Amino acid sequence: GGFVFVIFCLLMVGRGLLLFLLVALLARDSFQRGTLFLNEIQAIRDPITGEETLPIECTLWEDNLVYLDNFDALSSSGIGTGSGVDVDGVLLDLGTWVFPNDFNVAGTVTINGLLQVNGGFFTDDGDFGDADGDDLDYSFEIENDTGNAFISGSLNISGGLSNAKDITNPDGTFRVDEQTGTTTIDGLFRPNGGVNVANGQVTISSSGETFATSNLNVAKDLILGTDISEITELIPYTNGPGSIPNVGGNTVLQGQDAADNGGSIVLTPGSGIGASPTQQTGDIVLGVENLSHELVIGRLDATAGNAGAIVFGGQTASGSGGDLVLRGGDALSSNGRGGDVIFSPGQSSIYNGVLGNDGFLYLGDPSDGANIPFFMSRPDVETSTRAGHTFITGQNSTAATAGNTIIQAGDGTSAGGNVYLEPGTNGNRQGAILFGSPVEGDTTLRVRRPVDAEELDAGATWFIGQDSTGGDGGDVYLEAGRGEAIRNGHLFLSPGPNNEPTPSGTIFWGTNDGHPELRIVRPVTPDNPAHDTTFQGQSATVGAGGDLILIAGSGLSGGDIHLEAGFGEEDYGGEVIIQGGSATTGTGGNVNIAAGTSDADATGNIFITAGDGSFEANPGSVFIAAIDNDITITASELLLDSIPFFFDANDLGGTPLDIQIQNTVTGVTLTLGTNTPGLLTLDGGAVTGPDNLLTDRIELTSFHRPVTNPYDNTLLAAQQFQAALEELRQGLLDHELITYV
Repeated sequence: GGFVFVIFCLLMVGRGLLLFLLVALLARDSFQRGTLFLNEIQAIRDPITGEETLPIECTLWEDNLVYLDNFDALSSSGIGTGSGVDVDGVLLDLGTWVFPNDFNVAGTVTINGLLQVNGGFFTDDGDFGDADGDDLDYSFEIENDTGNAFISGSLNISGGLSNAKDITNPDGTFRVDEQTGTTTIDGLFRPNGGVNVANGQVTISSSGETFATSNLNVAKDLILGTDISEITELIPYTNGPGSIPNVGGNTVLQGQDAADNGGSIVLTPGSGIGASPTQQTGDIVLGVENLSHELVIGRLDATAGNAGAIVFGGQTASGSGGDLVLRGGDALSSNGRGGDVIFSPGQSSIYNGVLGNDGFLYLGDPSDGANIPFFMSRPDVETSTRAGHTFITGQNSTAATAGNTIIQAGDGTSAGGNVYLEPGTNGNRQGAILFGSPVEGDTTLRVRRPVDAEELDAGATWFIGQDSTGGDGGDVYLEAGRGEAIRNGHLFLSPGPNNEPTPSGTIFWGTNDGHPELRIVRPVTPDNPAHDTTFQGQSATVGAGGDLILIAGSGLSGGDIHLEAGFGEEDYGGEVIIQGGSATTGTGGNVNIAAGTSDADATGNIFITAGDGSFEANPGSVFIAAIDNDITITASELLLDSIPFFFDANDLGGTPLDIQIQNTVTGVTLTLGTNTPGLLTLDGGAVTGPDNLLTDRIELTSFHRPVTNPYDNTLLAAQQFQAALEELRQGLLDHELITYV
């Protein structure tokens, strides 16, 4: 039962000689395995086509090539299908060629399917002994086991390259375009031994170090590192030791250009994605961590026109927006201090001898819209009993005048913006607004406005308390500082100084808004007695002291001046004391009380009136005293309307002094003096009659008034009444208040 097919052919071709040995054939009803031994088959040239080919049963024999249309193995007994065809140790099975040994090819091999090399792949570079010095023994080499590929020349793929599969990978995750040569790697590119392109133009070492002499285009993600915690760096190439450049080159990360909006550059730190409750996102760190060098983040200079803006924005969200935190470095030692956060606007250079304007430090964005509030504040503190201080400080100077600090509201076409200095609140109590600092020594603090350099009047400055739409208006306190040594601080209200020929300004109290009254009072105190209040003119170290002038307002009728002492609720009322100044070498100061004059009517009067007594109480008295000197009253008319009138004439060297009353119109001088039995005498006048004006009191008897009821005894009551009238008449005569003829 088998098939034996043996052909031994010996074809010897000579001139016109064809010798062949044909055919021993034993055949049964099926084909069997066999061996075909061929030494040489030479085709006869076709006299028409000129081709020297030999077609044999769907095969074509040409020169030393055999073209097989279909090469199937015979069925094996018990298996059913063929197990491949063994051709001189090479197994051909369903389109797969398995070479157990080296596959050496002298010419061109075209492989349309998959080429799997198990023992390495080598192509001769035609170079004997590495004569060209490229350190390569082959033009194309794939090392066994490692898979390292070395290409000394170009890798030309005429038909493209793709790992696409119809079902699992229809588009291909690794593609080389057959027209442009564009290589696309959608997955992870992992050359275990590194990559070397064009003899060092692009290299990736086995440790992951990548070097490219030209552009490196990555279509999708560029992934650094592995899945373990490690440090990965994307840094520019530096030359080896001894060849470092003086100035390092720039490293540019540029987004993709586009016709409309250019692409962004996104630096994203790693996120905590584990199950730990303390998940935290990593940081984006700039600079070298172990060197204290400056790190400048800026933009390249613009070649023309205005420079562009740099925008640092926090994260936008449907909820609360993300914070933007700029923080200086911490000091890890107790003898250091934290780093500063410096905001410095750009400076302008001098162009054609003119210095331009420096930049501003703007807060907020005009594109946000109108009337958008902007807050500058510190975050709340919850772990301390006292929050920290916040300082806004101008520039210091060690050799010149220190810099100013200006807080200015915005300008507007209808009204300028306000500047609010508002302390923190605790319920209905607010903190204080403090000016100055607690430095040691007698330092001065001035709160003032800058000088107006224009030829216009300077603007007004207002200090206004808080208004209220439903309650009382707020108070305004101007209080000097409190001291612990000798006295508390002074409070100065000073108008503009007198710069000749410009006189001093005026201190005005009150305004005309709302027609208000003006009251200058001190608050009520529980102290007993209350504290004094002094209005004093200016003293002088050389020369006369300054006057203190109280003038009522002018108008159709002049305003009054009221000097009124305090009301005594349970005791006596306060006194009004008007006293001239004392002197050490000269005379004391006068007290002049003068009524106003008039060009059309009588001049004003001077009234000195004591208080009236209430029911069953005595009225007050008027005392006019001149210690050891004359009392001179100059007036066109003098009325003394007081009963009784007391005159105390003090002695000056044993001589009693009198009161001189002078009529400035007639030149008549009257003297009020003492004389016994009268108390006051009038001397030197043209008055006829007695000289005594007032005498001592006369005590009446008990009959100065009737005591009998006329209905009881009419006669006795009339007699008592007559006696009382007679006694009163006699008293008036004795006081020379009446006369009779």
